[in-house]
Amino acid sequence: MIKTTINIGIITIMSIFMTFNHNAIANNKKTNTAINQGCTINYKVIGEGKPIVLLFGFGMSLEEWFQFGYADTLSENYKVIAIDSRGHGKSCLPEVSEAYTLKKLSSDIIFVLDQIHVNQAYIYGYSLGAKIALGVAKYYPERLMGLILGGFEINSKVNLSNDIVISTLHLGGTEWRRLWESLMDVPAPMGFRLENVHTKSLIALRTQEAKWGSFEQLISKIEIPTLLIVAENCFSHGDMVKASKLMSKVKLHIIQGEDHFTLINHMDQAISKINDFVK
Repeated sequence: MIKTTINIGIITIMSIFMTFNHNAIANNKKTNTAINQGCTINYKVIGEGKPIVLLFGFGMSLEEWFQFGYADTLSENYKVIAIDSRGHGKSCLPEVSEAYTLKKLSSDIIFVLDQIHVNQAYIYGYSLGAKIALGVAKYYPERLMGLILGGFEINSKVNLSNDIVISTLHLGGTEWRRLWESLMDVPAPMGFRLENVHTKSLIALRTQEAKWGSFEQLISKIEIPTLLIVAENCFSHGDMVKASKLMSKVKLHIIQGEDHFTLINHMDQAISKINDFVK
């Protein structure tokens, strides 16, 4: 009788522990929000260790970091902070271009870090996310342990009179999704998110991006350790090679056989290089 009671007690304790542990993991993945000067910024935190902020490209969601396995894989070793930049996902969706200055986009990242009590972090920014990461390096260099940048152009070349991004967004979410599907394999959940983007906000952001100009002077002054990742066939390949020659503490990794969009689906090489860089 005593033995049976002890066994039941042990099972009960184990059950409580497993439930608590599962809930802790689930809560760690939940969506959080920070409000920066009236703008709500959506983010998720998962894992423990050195903090790495993840910023994806134009029109994408933080959910893509989970969709393609980046967040879960990196969280095995690091504290991953995936953020919806303003105009994206579940973050605020201003429809005026003045809301999307590089300084405001950068300050959103710092506000999230402040809220979760992270003093310094690495940032992995891809495409537009890389430009925002460069903005953080410009305005808040003391908050960075290192930069990981992928697929960005040194100059924000946006011809507002003939821009495929803006013209497609004017046609609506369905055409926006179809444009992406013509460039890469789009999983159904991502396709749904693309089709339901807030087109007016993205048009406002794209309009402001055209005013950002060249990052060349900023890049040449960065002294933070930096890893550049670019696909062999990416339209920004030449720019990133040039950037690697302008920076003092930099490593360049070229992923063969991929382009700007197909690289998104294939994370293994990028993750491997990130691990080497951060460790």
